[in-house]
Amino acid sequence: MDSAAYTIMSSFLPFSVTLGLECKIVDNPSLIRLAIGKRFDELDGGSTRMMILLRVPQSPIWRRVLSLLVIRARVALSRRILATLGCREWHAFALYPTCESPTVIYQIASRASSYVEDCILPRPSYLSLRGILRKLIRCATGVDPGIGGVMLTCFH
Repeated sequence: MDSAAYTIMSSFLPFSVTLGLECKIVDNPSLIRLAIGKRFDELDGGSTRMMILLRVPQSPIWRRVLSLLVIRARVALSRRILATLGCREWHAFALYPTCESPTVIYQIASRASSYVEDCILPRPSYLSLRGILRKLIRCATGVDPGIGGVMLTCFH
């Protein structure tokens, strides 16, 4: 387990101990099937819970922007793959600022996400070019451009 997986598991420690969560680090959604290895129905223990982390690279900036622009597609692809593997319920969470040491974890496309992005995360002035670009990326992707990744929690 790498440092990001360890940090996330320790952040969710009471949750992960009671639910028996496993954390899989997946940079490419097409590798989810390989990371899990079996259908959820075939895994031991009946009900299965798992976390899958889709990272957003920190640098160079062009890779980060490109990754942010396709994050919705990566989450949708991950969701489709998990559905074919038997996942019945899933939730997507944004990790800010990095996956290795997140200070804020919030559910995407919820009331919490709009509150966190408007009131908790730092916002540049929308009068600057950087502020305008951040706003455009946020509108296009549905997440703040400062996130370090998206974590999917899957339940069967």
